Amino acid sequence: VDIDWEFPRNTTQRDNHALLVSELRAEVDKLDPPLLITMAIGARLGSDMTFDHAILKEKLDWFNVMTYDLYGAW
Repeated sequence: VDIDWEFPRNTTQRDNHALLVSELRAEVDKLDPPLLITMAIGARLGSDMTFDHAILKEKLDWFNVMTYDLYGAW
């Protein structure tokens, strides 16, 4: 399961995002076999500053870094 929430803009959204991830982890772990949970995050400094990193580090299996906009003609 890949989560792509771009991006929590305030503390309420940050807390709701952490709650979603925590509840999803609890349900996915009941499956046999359990699924992986991943999350897409921005590669730019500051794009993920509103995420609850302590919860995400504990509940997610890995992060997919969105690097498609790091280089271009702009």
